[in-house]
Amino acid sequence: MRKLLFVLAALAGTFATQAQETKFGVKAGVDLASTKVDLGPLGEVTGSETGYYLGGFASIGISEKFAVQPELMYVLIKDFNFLSVPIWQSMN
Repeated sequence: MRKLLFVLAALAGTFATQAQETKFGVKAGVDLASTKVDLGPLGEVTGSETGYYLGGFASIGISEKFAVQPELMYVLIKDFNFLSVPIWQSMN
């Protein structure tokens, strides 16, 4: 009985790993942001910034219908530079 369970578990693991796929990619772009604040009787304050980002990602297939995509992005906005690490999920 133990051998049968082991063989079934091994086969299930084999089929599950065949559905998994990892893809890599690069991202780059421009971030255009503007803001407008109404201060009531004092007037309005407006501003805009242009920023850039560059980074890479890996899309890791967990199953045929679920994937996780971690990213590492270097973001430059005016004099403020930082690393962004978003993690996305996809359900097909």
